[in-house]
Amino acid sequence: MVQNGSDSTTEPMEAIHAQLSSLFSEGRWLDGAENSHNTHRVLVAYSGGVDSHVLLALCARAWGEAGQGAVELFAVHVNHQLHPDAARWAAHCSQVCDELGVALISREVELDNTGSLEQQARSARYAVFEELLEPQDLFLLAHHQDDQLETGLFRLLRGHRFTGMPVSRPLGQGWLSRPLLHLSQSAIETWAREAGLSWIEDSSNASLAHDRNYLRHEILPALMQRWSGLRQVLANTLDDELEQMLLLAEVGEMDRQQLAMATPAPLHALALDGLSELTRQRRQNVLRHWCSQLGLPLPNKHVLKELERQLKNDAAVSVSWGNTFLTTFRRGIYLYVALPEPSEAEFLPGSFVSTVGTLTYEYKMAAGLACELKDLLVRTWQPGDRIQDQEGQSHNVAQLMQEAGVPAWLRPHVPVVLLAGELVAVPALPQFSFQGRCQNRLRPSESEQGVNFFWSFQ
Repeated sequence: MVQNGSDSTTEPMEAIHAQLSSLFSEGRWLDGAENSHNTHRVLVAYSGGVDSHVLLALCARAWGEAGQGAVELFAVHVNHQLHPDAARWAAHCSQVCDELGVALISREVELDNTGSLEQQARSARYAVFEELLEPQDLFLLAHHQDDQLETGLFRLLRGHRFTGMPVSRPLGQGWLSRPLLHLSQSAIETWAREAGLSWIEDSSNASLAHDRNYLRHEILPALMQRWSGLRQVLANTLDDELEQMLLLAEVGEMDRQQLAMATPAPLHALALDGLSELTRQRRQNVLRHWCSQLGLPLPNKHVLKELERQLKNDAAVSVSWGNTFLTTFRRGIYLYVALPEPSEAEFLPGSFVSTVGTLTYEYKMAAGLACELKDLLVRTWQPGDRIQDQEGQSHNVAQLMQEAGVPAWLRPHVPVVLLAGELVAVPALPQFSFQGRCQNRLRPSESEQGVNFFWSFQ
């Protein structure tokens, strides 16, 4: 724990209380980034530790003073099932919520033994949070200034910018905010003791085997002892970095909107010519912003350097990092995540499942294909697939999809329809769908019903 011995809890706690009072009385949240959000539900992450207990107690107090009216309040506890006392912690959270009169949402998650358990726990926890959030929901986390300093230094030691956590950001269908981010942990604990709160002490937080714990218990205290004003210096630096990041995000969003191409979901593309005309700094900034907006990992400097080399040579761009790809197609540059290999199994119509779209069907009089549904098979496109038009001319399906603007990486996931082993329709291509110009010999008469397929990318 980092302490500087000069925390005054009264003034900052009063400011937070005023902020929460406005939230529960007016249903409006003004976060530290000067964003205003209307809300009807407030959810508080509650582990049972001192930080989240203080935040929950502050919310319960403001909620009660507002008459527990239009805004609902919930606590959310996620049991990672990693600690022998996890069940006791969950029971403690339930008891505290009963005492505060706050409804508790409790979830258990299961983790495997591969990779970093800390990262797995975080991912599972945030997956629960996202699942619970509805439009206009506000989700509050109890991260404080010490967490912020640790995060900044931890990122710096891993070769990233000295940046902390944002005070607020979108999360799922709702909004996440951290109202305690400018309070030190010692200030929070002082308030908790004065309020007579009881909380859980997680023994794993003392283990120096974890990098963050080592920073918290060994490195930061030594730095603070040597340079007494370092806490405020680091906090101010993080605030300055946040301002710069907000400015970069604003410029990045302006550039993204200017360059965005109209594409059907799930495609995301920027105009290649416009991107090439930007300065290198703005080009790399808009790409980082674009990735961040889509929730994708950011490209590192090696990826960006290779991108610049390919752009300079006027070559077709193709770079990747992890499962994320950046590829040119038809004067656009597309950002996408690698798709799983398509199944080789054949599907009956109505049971076709694709990672990129939805295939539906219906019967119509004098339209579609004159056959029984059970006679048709649906599978994904394969190289070499061909189809005949009304005049009996044979066409390469890959070329048709190229002309229709279906990128190469999506084509293996596009369904085709077969009758007696012959490819008779590609529902993703209007001119070769059942409601389009299918072969004359396959059309139903005026008194017959035909099967019609409809495909939409998702």
